Amino acid sequence: MDRRRFLIGSVASGVALFAGYAVPGWVGVGEAAGRYAPAIWYIVDSAGIVTVHTMKAEVGQHIGTALAMMIAEELAVDWRNVRTDYPDPSRDFGILLTAGSWSVAANYDDMRRYGAAGRIAMIEAAARRLNVAPAECHAQQGWVIHQATGQRVSYGMLVAAGAVDRVFNDADLAGIGLKPDSAFGLIGTSPEALDIPAKVDGTARFGIDCFAPQMLYAKIVRPPLRAGGKALAIDDAGAQNVVGYHGCVSVDDPTHDNNHYVMALATNFPAALAAATAIKIDWGVSKNSAIGDGDLIAHAKRLAADKSKGSPWWIIGDAGKAMASAAARFTAEYTTAHVAHAGVEPMNAVVLRDGEHWHAYAESAFQTHAVAAMADALDTDSASVVLHQSYLGDPSGRRVETDALVACALAAKASGRTVKLVFDREEELRFDFPRPLTYQALSAGIDRHGKITALWHDLCSAWPLARALPIALQPGADPKTKVDWSVLTGADSWYSPPNYYVRALRNDLAEQALPSGFLRANATGFAFWALESFIDELAHHTGQDEIALRLQWLDGSGPNAGGPPSAQGGAKRLAAVIARIVEISGYAARRRAKKHGRGIGLAASSAPDRRQPSWTACVAEVAVDAASGVVRVEKLTIVTDIGTVVHRDGALAQIESAALTGLSVALYERATFAHGAFVEANFDSYRLLRMSDVPELEIHIVAEGNHPTGAGEPAMSVVAPAIANAIFNAIGARVRDLPMTPDKVLAAIERK
Repeated sequence: MDRRRFLIGSVASGVALFAGYAVPGWVGVGEAAGRYAPAIWYIVDSAGIVTVHTMKAEVGQHIGTALAMMIAEELAVDWRNVRTDYPDPSRDFGILLTAGSWSVAANYDDMRRYGAAGRIAMIEAAARRLNVAPAECHAQQGWVIHQATGQRVSYGMLVAAGAVDRVFNDADLAGIGLKPDSAFGLIGTSPEALDIPAKVDGTARFGIDCFAPQMLYAKIVRPPLRAGGKALAIDDAGAQNVVGYHGCVSVDDPTHDNNHYVMALATNFPAALAAATAIKIDWGVSKNSAIGDGDLIAHAKRLAADKSKGSPWWIIGDAGKAMASAAARFTAEYTTAHVAHAGVEPMNAVVLRDGEHWHAYAESAFQTHAVAAMADALDTDSASVVLHQSYLGDPSGRRVETDALVACALAAKASGRTVKLVFDREEELRFDFPRPLTYQALSAGIDRHGKITALWHDLCSAWPLARALPIALQPGADPKTKVDWSVLTGADSWYSPPNYYVRALRNDLAEQALPSGFLRANATGFAFWALESFIDELAHHTGQDEIALRLQWLDGSGPNAGGPPSAQGGAKRLAAVIARIVEISGYAARRRAKKHGRGIGLAASSAPDRRQPSWTACVAEVAVDAASGVVRVEKLTIVTDIGTVVHRDGALAQIESAALTGLSVALYERATFAHGAFVEANFDSYRLLRMSDVPELEIHIVAEGNHPTGAGEPAMSVVAPAIANAIFNAIGARVRDLPMTPDKVLAAIERK
C-alpha cells in the first residue's frame, strides 16, 4: 500500500470514509485575542461576527451557507453577522470530501450541536457578568437577555472581555437539547447565500484565477490513446523554436491513472500549447488501440452469461430457486454510454515550493485525497503539503480526481520553478474519467398464474474505486468478496418482490482500456434507469398497472422497513411520494387518455444510497416525432422527500439542476470510445442540453420533519427512465440504451 492510501486508510476504512466530517475532539478556547471558538468549525469575534469554516467544496450548491445556517440556528445569531471562509485543509478537520449529496445529512446533527454549545457558553458567560442564574437568561440575535430585568449583553462584548471560556467534551455535546423544528427561525428559509456577492462582483477566486510571479506554464503532451501510452522516445527539436519554451518534463505517473506524463514548460500558456504540439513522441504500440464501446459491451455480455462470475450485492429470498421453477421468464437488457464531466472550468493547478513546504492552489472536492496524492508524488510527508482551496468551476464529480494536481507537482519538482498547469478543452474531454459504460440484464420469474415470483438484476461496469481508492471497496451480500459500491447503489432498491437478487460484475476490459470515475448521481443514474424501465415493461407484460405494481412492492417489509436517522419510514416513504406525484400530475387519467405521439411516464428512486435515501418520483411528458425519432420533453414534474430542508431555495435549485442534468444525459450526452480513445473533443461534437431544450419544471419538496437527506443528485436518477416510459406510452416503442437519440427511437419503432 503506497503512502496516500495508507494515510487515508489510517483515518477511516470502507464506506465510512465518505460519511462526512470525521468529528475531532472538542475544545472551547479563546483562539486569539478578541476571538472565541467553541469548536474548530467557527469563531465569534469581538464585533459579534460569526465566521463558519467551510471544509466542504463550494461548487455552486452553497454548502457553506447551509452549514452556517445549521450553526446559526442553534447559536441564536443575526444572519447578517454570519460569514463563511474556506480554510486550508488540515488533519484537525478529518476526512474532507464533497460528494454523494452527503454534506447536509452527514453534518446536520453535529453542526447544530456545535451552534448550541456556543449559545450555552455565551449564556453562562453573560449570567456570570450579570450575576444571575443561566436559567434566567436566553439568547436571541447575538445577545444574551436576562428575562426578568431585560438586561442584555452582546456576544461581541463577551468575547472582547475574554469572558467566554467554556470547554465541552463528548458527553456534554451528547446531552445538549436541540430546538424542536417548530422553533426554527432560520432553517427552512432562504436567506441570501453567503458566496453569491463575491461571485457577482468578480472577487470570487476559482482555481484558474491563481497566478504567481515568474511561474512557468505546463502543457501535457497527450498520447493518442486514453490508456496504455508510454513515451519511448521524445524529440523536442521543434519546440526549441517556440519563443518562451523552457524545456520538457518526462516522468511516470505515480498514481498510474495516466501511466506517463510528458509536459512542455513555457513562460506563457500559448507558448506551452505550441511547444506541446511541436514535441514528437514515440508512444509505442498498445493492445488498447483496437478497443471500442462495442467491445466493452460484448465483454460485459460474456461476463453476465457466465454464472460463475460476479459477486452478490443484494439478496431477498432465493431468486435463483424461484427463477428455476418459474413457468415463464421476462427479460430485458439495458445499456448506458460513457458520460463526460464536461465542466465549464477545465482542470488546473498551481504548485510552488517554499522551503520545506509545497503549496498547491487547486480545486478539490476530496481535499484529503488530494494532499495525500501530492505528497506521494513528491515523495514527502503530507504535513509538508498545503492545499489552498478555491471555488470549483465544475460540480459534476471531476474534482475528486487528482491528476492535474499531481502532474503539476511533478513539473514543479522537476523544473525547480513555480508551475501552473491548465487543461485545454480537448484534453478535458478526451482525458476525462467518465461515468462508466454499463450493461444491465434484468429478468423476472412468472408462475403459471401470471404472478411475479422473482427479480434478478445483473449490473456490469468498470469499478472506479478499484482504481482511485481500493481501500474503500466493501463487502457486498457475500462478506468474502469486496465490490465497488459506488457503481451499485440504487440496484439495492427498496422494492420487495418475493425474491430479489442483484449481481455485481466487474468489466475488466473497460478498466484496461480507460480509467472511469465518478459523475453526479453515478450508480443511481444508471441502476434506476434499468430498474424503473424494467418495472414498467414487466407490468405491461403481465397486464398489471405500473403504479400498482410499484406500490405493491413498496410494503416496507424486511430490510426495507428503514430506520433512523435518514431512512426512517423506509419504503413506505417512497410509496407516499409516488402516490403524491400520481395525484399532482393526474397521471392515471392522462396515462389512459392516449394521444398519438404524446405520452406520460413515471419513475421513482431512492438515490443517493440506502443509508441516506431521498425519496423521489418524476413524471415526464413527451412529444415524439415518429418520422424523425426526435423526442421533445415538454414537462418534468418531480416530487422529492428530502426530510428537513435547510435552505429551501438552495434545495430547489439543486433539484432543478439535477433534473436538467438527468435530461441532458437521457437524450444527448455520449462520450464515444473507439480505437482506444474518446472521439468527441469539444462542445461542437459532445452534445449537451441547451436552453432551447429545457422543459417546464414543476418541483414539489416534501419536508415533514425527518432527518435531512441530499438534494443535489436524486432527481437526476429518475428523469431518464421516466422519459423512456413516456416514449413507450406515446408510440409503443421501447428504447433501452442511453442516450435516447433519434436513431435509437427510430430503431425501437422498427422493432415493435
